[in-house]
Amino acid sequence: MRRTFFLISLAVLVLGCATMSFYRSVDKNKENVGKLTTGMSKDEVLKIMGTEPTNLKETPINNPYRIQELQGVDKTYEIIYYVTDVIIDDNVIDENELTPIVLSDGKVIGWGWGYMENIR
Repeated sequence: MRRTFFLISLAVLVLGCATMSFYRSVDKNKENVGKLTTGMSKDEVLKIMGTEPTNLKETPINNPYRIQELQGVDKTYEIIYYVTDVIIDDNVIDENELTPIVLSDGKVIGWGWGYMENIR
């Protein structure tokens, strides 16, 4: 009986720590977005924002969450997405919980969903 209680308590503790690590990572990402400036290289962004993965419950979460190319009207942009908000604590990361960082020719030209509207 004690062993079962101990194992359950240990599992709750481990999952709780992993979840707290995720929320710390989200807060750090939100803080680091404020350190970005236009003209930064991709390497500078990755250095400031970080690349250390985290866990949400038992699910590994990449940091950055994803990187994609987006074809604009006259050029291709690289978009780096970081998790910067938890709108609904449902263990699902939605688009509105991400902040896009937009690069053109390897340099930051803007960030945020408002800026994304400028390039579509």
